[in-house]
Amino acid sequence: MMLRTLLSLKLRIMRSAMSGSPLKLIFGFGFLALSGFGSIYSASKLAAAAQQGGAKATESLVMGCTILFGLWVFGPLLVGGVDDALDPTKLALLPLTTRELRSGLVGGALIGPLPFATIITLVGVMVGYWHGDARAPFAVVGAALVLAFNLTSSRALSVGLAFAGRSRKGKDLAVLLASLCAATLFLGTQAMRFLGPAQKTAILRGMRWLPPGQIASAILEANRHAYLPAAIRLAVVFSIVVVLGRAWMRGIDLLLVDTESVRHKKRKRTIDGLGVIPMFLRRWTTKPVAILVAKELRYLVRSPQRRSSMIISIVIGTVIALMQSMRFSSSNSISVLGAPIAMLFGVHATNNLLGTDSASLWMEQTAGIKLKDQLIARGIAATPNLFIPSILAAFVLAAMTGGWIEFCIIIAASMLCWGIPLGVGTLISVIAPFNQPDVGNPYSNKRSHSGHGGLVSVLAIAGIVIFMLAALPVVGAIAIGYFSRSFLFLSGGLVVSTIYSLAIWRLGIWAALRVKRGREVDLLAELGGRRALA
Repeated sequence: MMLRTLLSLKLRIMRSAMSGSPLKLIFGFGFLALSGFGSIYSASKLAAAAQQGGAKATESLVMGCTILFGLWVFGPLLVGGVDDALDPTKLALLPLTTRELRSGLVGGALIGPLPFATIITLVGVMVGYWHGDARAPFAVVGAALVLAFNLTSSRALSVGLAFAGRSRKGKDLAVLLASLCAATLFLGTQAMRFLGPAQKTAILRGMRWLPPGQIASAILEANRHAYLPAAIRLAVVFSIVVVLGRAWMRGIDLLLVDTESVRHKKRKRTIDGLGVIPMFLRRWTTKPVAILVAKELRYLVRSPQRRSSMIISIVIGTVIALMQSMRFSSSNSISVLGAPIAMLFGVHATNNLLGTDSASLWMEQTAGIKLKDQLIARGIAATPNLFIPSILAAFVLAAMTGGWIEFCIIIAASMLCWGIPLGVGTLISVIAPFNQPDVGNPYSNKRSHSGHGGLVSVLAIAGIVIFMLAALPVVGAIAIGYFSRSFLFLSGGLVVSTIYSLAIWRLGIWAALRVKRGREVDLLAELGGRRALA
């Protein structure tokens, strides 16, 4: 009785969401109709592929189950991660037992456009693989497991994010995950058109290791009368569903606990932070540059703006590098050498070293820190934006093509030659600095470019061009060593490139200091430090 009441409440909430204006009504029914037609089309395609058999059936079923999983998990995450239609915190004052509350939440989660579309699509799977013999139960159980796994995965993640949203760090994590998912989904769909048959086969092979792929493989194996392996795969996925379901319900219990009544304990930290550092390193750690690097790295961890910016640049840079490398050489291991293209999407962090956390520049200047030390420290802290995208892209390309030798070359080049973009970015940072406030939303447009006109954009483009021209000697040295197949030449090229890279960085710092020598106060005033401290 109570379950029927809660389900009626969910339906009433859905109907109220579409009422209020004709536009809402048209949009709501249009979305429902689109979902229905799309699910019917997907069900018919899966059923037809099952009748054809062979590679077509394998590809359709594995891709279909994985896409459904992506819609369930990433869809709620992109809109906040929480389904508040039947929020357990809003139902806490009702006289509900634990069983009634949990059954109502499960039933409510199965009502909506996405659950209906999923059920219709899975009906097509059952129809396609229904043969009236021992294979039929595997199709039914597999379809049910797809729905259960998607449901528990999505709700466990949503409840986890809702519980984490009670703290500042949890909200920052939700922002980062949403940014990461949005960039990954968009660029991933763009990259699909550049994949060749070999890459698609490799991706499909990887999808089969995921739980949705395991369910699809179980249905396919049962269709070939391999019942024991199919049963083992379904049993493994069922155990995962049980764990996720318990995590979901445990999260609901935690959401019903008042945060003010929970006593949080903080870790105690020793006052002497140098106690774990060896004696021969203590003297170096007290230098201004080392202290500033530690401060900048800590600020990177605590600032949602900088973390989101770094993650988005890493994702976009990695995917773009994969797209461009596979376009020109999708099956040859030499495509791994195109991974440094990803570095271009991280240079924005080096082109504005002083604009981020500009208010602290006044305190550092008052403490006697020189502008040179500030530029060096902030430049070192910005280097992860440069080499992490290149290494990630090189790793994926090496896994697809087997070019692990080229992967080692990219690691060495990325870790040793970051001085080139850093030198160019250091000079741009003092020519056209702009204040970049730290806000929780990485997509907010609260950045002050006033007084510069289009100088910031022009210099950003010019910086990329100068960086690419300055990197030509490094590309040439590494290419000579690689194509000569001589380890001696390759090692010599890396050593020369490292020296050249450090020279460019030193030249950039020297030019930046020469531009702003005697005008440090004007630089700080230009960044709005006085207003930030007022």
